[in-house]
Amino acid sequence: MPGKAPSTTNINNIAGVLEYCVQNKYLSGDEAESIEGSLKGKLSGMPPSSNTPYSESAYIDGAYADGVKGILHGKDGKPVNLAGKGLKAAATKQICDTVLSTAKSML
Repeated sequence: MPGKAPSTTNINNIAGVLEYCVQNKYLSGDEAESIEGSLKGKLSGMPPSSNTPYSESAYIDGAYADGVKGILHGKDGKPVNLAGKGLKAAATKQICDTVLSTAKSML
């Protein structure tokens, strides 16, 4: 998967994974946080502020909640666990960079 676009088109899951990547320091900086906040603003019922935890939202989507835990959904239904012990930090960073690019295209 590294180097390829994430195989999910689920904006909720991309938003959650983006939050995971920012919170776990795989992505940093104003751009990543701004895109995270903007993408969350596009989700139904989600608070636009990236500082508001998803649990405070009236709308909790399973795909988003999975993403926050580091689980990227694939089109084939197979999840990729970014928090899993099998992935090296460099691979997770590369996936997070790709998720950020995908998030930009969804805005």
